[in-house]
Amino acid sequence: MEKGLKLRLISSLIMAPIAIGLIVMLPTPYFALVLGAFFVAGAWEWAALVSVPKLVVRYTYTASVVGLMIAAWFSLTAIPAFITIVISVAVGWWILILLLVLTYPQSSRMWNNAFAKAMAGYLILVPAWLAMISLHGSGPDGPYYALYFFMMIWLADIAAYFSGRFWGKNKLAPHVSPGKSWEGVFGALGAVSIYTVIASYFMGIFKLGTNILLIYIAISLFAVLVSVLGDLAESMFKRQAHLKDSGTLFPGHGGVLDRFDSLTAAAPTFLLCYWGFSGLGGGQMLSYLEMVW
Repeated sequence: MEKGLKLRLISSLIMAPIAIGLIVMLPTPYFALVLGAFFVAGAWEWAALVSVPKLVVRYTYTASVVGLMIAAWFSLTAIPAFITIVISVAVGWWILILLLVLTYPQSSRMWNNAFAKAMAGYLILVPAWLAMISLHGSGPDGPYYALYFFMMIWLADIAAYFSGRFWGKNKLAPHVSPGKSWEGVFGALGAVSIYTVIASYFMGIFKLGTNILLIYIAISLFAVLVSVLGDLAESMFKRQAHLKDSGTLFPGHGGVLDRFDSLTAAAPTFLLCYWGFSGLGGGQMLSYLEMVW
């Protein structure tokens, strides 16, 4: 076994049980703080992608992300339409990112400056964090849906990695990330299909009928496809910044952004679909969040 792969597996075996325990056991406010710490670290890494050489500027950018997260936290319950607006903007942003990825490297002329990349960091990090904690705090079963979401994206990443490693021939986006293949995408979709069926049985979705189960599978597969876009987006920004990894926090995995890139794209999309699936709109969700927070 390659040294890098061995280190990757060991760190995953250590981190996975800790992450699962935090997601299920922590109340939403504490979960938000723990998750927020990782996103703050991600903001520090993003400042490197912006190619900011001065430490004082990196500290300032990271602090600005913290400020936005705090403002979003309090706005979540103070402004009824806030979460709906943020998630809608985030989904629109990822549609734009799709166009940028498809037209890279020509599209880099539109955003290859410090200001544009700094704004991109805000739009990637803050809505994703907000979506994840909103899903976690969406009701008594919120932590379990959050766990389902995290495990789904982690499984998709693992399946894509090994499927691409063993069978990858057709490049997904050669100009953005030459190592990713369509075979990896199909492997991720296949693994998540099986996972969703099994998880749905334990989550009680089976009892709701075949049509509901198929809708839930479709939502999950769509979120996985969007997660691939998050991975490609970070690869695009790293390529432009001439960086292989965003950081070194996780041995064998790189930095926070390397581990959370798929989640940042999938979280707003999955939350939006979850609202439709459960009949729980942003406004209704707030009534529960107000009791919890």
